[in-house]
Amino acid sequence: MCWYKLVFKQKQPIHIGKFEWGVVSETEIFIPGWTMWGALVNAYMIKNKAKDKNEIQEIQKDFETITNFFPSFDGETILEPKYKDGKFYLGDYSAEEFRYKYVKADFKTAVEPISRKAKDEHLYEFEYIIPEFYWIGLIKIENEEIKNFFEGKKPEIFIGGDTKYGYGLLKLEDSKEAKNEDLENWNLSNDGKPNNKTLKNFLEFETNIKFEGELKLIPELDFRQNTPVLTDARYFVNVGSTVDSSINISSYKIYKGKFIRNANSP
Repeated sequence: MCWYKLVFKQKQPIHIGKFEWGVVSETEIFIPGWTMWGALVNAYMIKNKAKDKNEIQEIQKDFETITNFFPSFDGETILEPKYKDGKFYLGDYSAEEFRYKYVKADFKTAVEPISRKAKDEHLYEFEYIIPEFYWIGLIKIENEEIKNFFEGKKPEIFIGGDTKYGYGLLKLEDSKEAKNEDLENWNLSNDGKPNNKTLKNFLEFETNIKFEGELKLIPELDFRQNTPVLTDARYFVNVGSTVDSSINISSYKIYKGKFIRNANSP
């Protein structure tokens, strides 16, 4: 049972669904933990067929103690999320500067989900991150078979739901047991709790939490149907925010890139 540091090399443009503004489909500029969780579960299930519903649920659980993944130029150091003068930054790039340099856009036509035919007059702008990056994050592994999945033939995964258009391919470049300094750099304790007040993962918001940064409404969707169904929506303190030191954040535990509060904690 240990934490692993995963380094993926981006092979194709990736689109990470964020917002749709009219005809613009905007991409997120880092990979949320729940998106990476879905991609890893899918890749593992393709390689190792589950026998029944219970086994599927066990596999999903094996991957859920996972952080968000951030871009890196060298495969060693990430572009750190932070807020400066009220603006969100990745490393030295403000979000606007990062988008100007590394996010491009195509025009596409919407497709009927059943017939797969193009919809008339449904042209939209589709943003993507160009393949310039490694993507780095941490996962806690308690199952030997999951460990073998990462240490054997390097798996390929697909991020986002647009793989049929040639988007989303990442290939695992390196996986190794995380050192204490890796956990410290990710502001994590060994049991998955935040040990620092600057966030690299979302923090479930409560009214007594004081912070500098930004609040985000994060919906949870069920994608098993043609039209995704909303199953939950909560407010979270965004990554890069700084939380007031008087708040007891040790009662939170990481779950798919989000620190969720233990309901039994004081």
